Amino acid sequence: MAAGASPLFPLAEVKALAVGVNFIVAFRPGVNRIQPHVGDGTVKEAIEFARGVVLELAAGDFAERKGQRNAETGRTEWFDVYCPQLKAVFLELHDTAPNKTTWYLKLKIQREKDGRVLFVLSCHCLLESQRLANGTTRQAKWKESE
Repeated sequence: MAAGASPLFPLAEVKALAVGVNFIVAFRPGVNRIQPHVGDGTVKEAIEFARGVVLELAAGDFAERKGQRNAETGRTEWFDVYCPQLKAVFLELHDTAPNKTTWYLKLKIQREKDGRVLFVLSCHCLLESQRLANGTTRQAKWKESE
């Protein structure tokens, strides 16, 4: 994505949905990739960590819009990708090692029968350096196997 690109989903709305009940984290690319890195690794703790990461997002963490084919419908779904660098106080709060600062988050707002929902597809360590939309590069600082 070109520098200067903007998110599809307003960050204020993303954060507002994260604090409510309309918040979903995918199990495989989300919850189970977070579990080894937080506290005692419960599903609840992993979901709360992902919620916290969303609430910590800043506009400068936005990297790109990313399309992904939905296996069931065959249609392309669009997500916003953020690559936040988390502060030590946040990591300590979630009983996470202080070196695990760089994360990759792929999310979207989708319509459900009960209204709009924030859906986090991926939440895991930043696997490689990522160029952000503001033109800077976020460096990966740790590996998922750590």
